[in-house]
Amino acid sequence: MSMDNVALLRLLFARSPDAMLLLDPHHPTQPWQIVDCNEAACAMNGYTRAELIGQPINLLHPTPGNPEQFAQMLALLRAEPLQQEVLHRHKNGSIFPIEASNALITLDGRELVLGIDRDITARKHAEQAAQQQQTLLEQRVHERTAQLEHAVAELAGAERRSATFADLGRRLNMVTSARAAAQIVAAVADDLLGWDAFLLDLYDPDADRVIAVLDIDIIDGQRTECSHSEPLEPSTLMRRVMHEGATRILASPQEGPLPGSVAFGDSTRPSASLLFAPIRSGATVVGVLSAQSYTPQRYSEADLETLQALADHCGGALERVRAADDLRASQELFRLLFTHSPDAIMLVDPLHPSGRWPIVECNPAACTMNGYERHELIGHSINMLHPSAVPNEAGDVYIVRLRAEGAFVTEGQRRRKDGTVFDIEASNALITLGGRELILGIDRDVSERRQAEARRNALGQQLVQVQKLESLRVLAGGIAHDFNNILQAIMGNAELALLDLPHTHPLRGNIDAITREGRRAATLTQQLLAYAGRGYFELRPLDLNKLLATQQPLLEHAAHPITLRVQIQPNLPTVAGDAEQIRQALLSIVANGAEAIGADGGTIALSTGVRTLDAAFIATTYGAPELSPGDYVALAVADTGSGMDAHTLARAGEPFFSTKFPGRGLGLAAVQGIVRGHGGALHIQSARAQGTTVTLFLPPLAGAAPPGARDTAAVTRGTIRVVDDENAVRTVTARMLQHSGYSVLSAADGLSAVELLRRHGSAIDGVLLDVTMPRMDGAQTMRALQELRPDLRVMMMSGYSEAEALREISGQRPAGFLHKPFTLATLRAALYTLLGE
Repeated sequence: MSMDNVALLRLLFARSPDAMLLLDPHHPTQPWQIVDCNEAACAMNGYTRAELIGQPINLLHPTPGNPEQFAQMLALLRAEPLQQEVLHRHKNGSIFPIEASNALITLDGRELVLGIDRDITARKHAEQAAQQQQTLLEQRVHERTAQLEHAVAELAGAERRSATFADLGRRLNMVTSARAAAQIVAAVADDLLGWDAFLLDLYDPDADRVIAVLDIDIIDGQRTECSHSEPLEPSTLMRRVMHEGATRILASPQEGPLPGSVAFGDSTRPSASLLFAPIRSGATVVGVLSAQSYTPQRYSEADLETLQALADHCGGALERVRAADDLRASQELFRLLFTHSPDAIMLVDPLHPSGRWPIVECNPAACTMNGYERHELIGHSINMLHPSAVPNEAGDVYIVRLRAEGAFVTEGQRRRKDGTVFDIEASNALITLGGRELILGIDRDVSERRQAEARRNALGQQLVQVQKLESLRVLAGGIAHDFNNILQAIMGNAELALLDLPHTHPLRGNIDAITREGRRAATLTQQLLAYAGRGYFELRPLDLNKLLATQQPLLEHAAHPITLRVQIQPNLPTVAGDAEQIRQALLSIVANGAEAIGADGGTIALSTGVRTLDAAFIATTYGAPELSPGDYVALAVADTGSGMDAHTLARAGEPFFSTKFPGRGLGLAAVQGIVRGHGGALHIQSARAQGTTVTLFLPPLAGAAPPGARDTAAVTRGTIRVVDDENAVRTVTARMLQHSGYSVLSAADGLSAVELLRRHGSAIDGVLLDVTMPRMDGAQTMRALQELRPDLRVMMMSGYSEAEALREISGQRPAGFLHKPFTLATLRAALYTLLGE
């Protein structure tokens, strides 16, 4: 048998309400042995499946058959399938009649007998009842000679009914559709009862709907089929018939339609005499049968019994037809699923004598997925689809696991015909088909899903890294901001002290040292702010080629004794940059390269150029993944040192991470912050024993021009309002202003500044305003001050960069920006900006 037929046979075994037995007439030790059976066979005969399988069929026969009878039956079966009525013995010893249909089939090369048995006890009871009725009539003939003619007529009718039912049974056994069965029953009902309207509907208990098979009524003098096409909910009358049994209704045409009934056909003329009977298959109601007449008092109780007998006869046939329809539908569904499934489906024989695990069946998706034609897969080992050879021991373990778990899902790989390897998710189950244990494998190509997962994981790792670095940047920025406030107080007071001391005073050296170390500390905070992306950058048009030329001696000193080479691209576009910050970044990268090369000798190469970056490359950079694709000015530092492995490279941008002992602070993290502050990105390329290349990508400056000269015209002295929540900063700034000839009013927060402006509005010429303050920050304070005096000029102060401060006060335009810590000269220049325009 084909795989489809075998699978259909198993489905039929599982779902058929009839008893099904599979017999081996050629069994060497026990001919006509039961080799398989379904649950209906067990239930009908009272045995369990284990008690039946392996037993001879004579176990179920009240009179055991002999070898000659079995041989004769086998010869008949080879000519055509047989159908006969025989007796079976129940496990409890009771004898009951069955209708047995037997046919020869070939399964896995074996000639087997498929037997389908149906319990016909109910039918026999009906026939016995008819026989009893006939006997009763015969007795009446003898007892009542006066009623001889009537008795003879009754006897003739009974004989006719008996013959009719016998013929009906044979005809129903041959039908292949419910409609054909209904037409036969309708003809017999017309012959036995006569009818003007006929109805045979099937009932679907799962959907609670009735499906019209054959509904006929007399319309315009002609019998006309008028079945409804859509399934309907059972009427109240139908439900009563299905639950309570056969019903006879004799009504007057004047009464109108029956309550709870559903009209069909000529609804203007209700039936006067109606018979309803439930159609049963065993104990299950499968439908309703009805014969109706427009003639009042047409039907008797005997007619109702006749209709019920008709219903009983057709119940098994209708259920068999429905099972066959379900089987065909399941077969078609399986075929469609198997053929059109996007997953590869294969059946593999793990117990084949060759030990090769051959593929015995596959669907089109299996061919497409693996790149083979069907004939190239069928009969060939499944191992040809494995990227590497599978040892026999692994196959044995696989079978043991399948037998223990029944089915499981695993991940693996397949190799296509062209040699490419791809990822799969394999669902495997051990099934028995045709007496053989087979592996049902369903493979799904998950290559794209794996790639998507890898991308998601990479993005997730990148997000975690960004969040971690962002947390450190926030911390570093906050620390640097607070240190700048402290340094402002230290350096400002030191500068004022120097102004008050004679040049020969012995303390000047100490104060000079304080100022010098303060500047070093300010440089450190600048690095922290650079890492945090909040650094103070004096962005001016910058030629990187000129910067390299002027800084080459310093860079060679940092690289000593390593050879430094410089290669520049002529006519390099100008960038907007802070030369000092770029110099610091280069020094840090060159120093790292020199340490990586060590005493073995090597070279460090600096180069400039223009690179076009696409989105994919930008995603691999540090600092600015939101960069737009386009042209960027590149400044690369390549060393021939030891390089970094993948793990070290992944952490190269982290602050305080170093492979050296001890680490020296922010390192590449600060370089990353400097580049990010310039609107660029940092790219690091490295591999173990292949050196490292660090490239700074900066956006070119369109239409760059050097800044104009500052207007330093004399400024009229005036009153300056200093607003800062740090008392030390506020005090030293006030003293520096007073030293420069200005009057000063101080406020510790924004609310105080607004209140003082209300009282001294016209006396205040300008405001130095801190950006970050409690209660009312710089942005809110500036807005409130300029609402009181729109002409008031306000300059912002902050330990953060100007760009960061402008973000804090978005939408407002201060007169200028003063970065902390500032010197007296820087303060005076800022006052020119504030008051000199």
